[in-house]
Amino acid sequence: MADILLKHFEQDPHLDFQVERTFPLLERLGSKAFRPDGKLDWDFLRKAYGDETYIWGQGTPLEWREEILTLADLESHLKNPTGGSYHLEGYATDSFTVQAQRKGFCSDLSFIETVIYGFTRADGHLLLGVRGGIDQQGMILAVPGGAVSFCSEGNPLQQAVYQEGREEAAISSQEVGSLETIGVFRHNAVENFFVHMLNLNVPLDEIRQRHRYSIGLYNYVKSTTKGNDNEKEVYVRRLLAQLAQEDPKIARDCWENDSVMLVPDEPEALLKFIDQAQKQGKGLLPSMLGAFSLYFLHVFGEQYYGRLRDMPQFTDQVVEGFV
Repeated sequence: MADILLKHFEQDPHLDFQVERTFPLLERLGSKAFRPDGKLDWDFLRKAYGDETYIWGQGTPLEWREEILTLADLESHLKNPTGGSYHLEGYATDSFTVQAQRKGFCSDLSFIETVIYGFTRADGHLLLGVRGGIDQQGMILAVPGGAVSFCSEGNPLQQAVYQEGREEAAISSQEVGSLETIGVFRHNAVENFFVHMLNLNVPLDEIRQRHRYSIGLYNYVKSTTKGNDNEKEVYVRRLLAQLAQEDPKIARDCWENDSVMLVPDEPEALLKFIDQAQKQGKGLLPSMLGAFSLYFLHVFGEQYYGRLRDMPQFTDQVVEGFV
């Protein structure tokens, strides 16, 4: 399915969030979806959706268990700002429902996952990652990137950008000179991506070195630890989380990317890079088609945006649905 471009913000928008911790998609399951203390009953949800819908790590500490922000009537709110401010109504969904939606097991798409991408820039370059793990390994994506955790205060999108930047690449919020929301697109009908631009006040090569050190530590500890694959993974992730609390230059979730790279932040160079990446078999993570489209439109203007959209992989996979 195509990436649908929903909104380009020519200037950093003011986003006004009204957020409630209710789970609209779990109402059909009733109170059984929750424990007596009000927290989600992950064991019940796993059984309700079926174990086959979940990725590696099911039933272990590696399983993805997270409350995630979902936004109601997004297109309507993006189309009708009030006094220059975009009012967004937030609710909660959960990572099991999100995975069930991705795999077609849950057909109700009225409330879907909210995700952020950040194009991190400095010294005339962009920071990109090469995906690790077992899901779409080797594909190229923006750093930071990830689901927006549910929170009821402040701007959850910005909080997610800072959190993912710190966890994936040891980027501290103090190193972000400016942060701007540049657009929104929908990916595969199951994820709303808010695209950001981060200008750092530290060299990107320093960020790359932090990731290289962190992933080297991750690989070394995992290779020298006894146990099965799950036990090794649990141990090394817990160790990295502990070390990252003591040393802010360690990226606790460095494993999300096997490596990070610097590419010139210049339109002709990026067009060439994207074309070569596709031809060499690595390619962009599918959701990066919409993200790069908004980035080109925002930074390089209509001419280069048009040239990007004329590339074969973008022509069929990116649709203009601007509200």
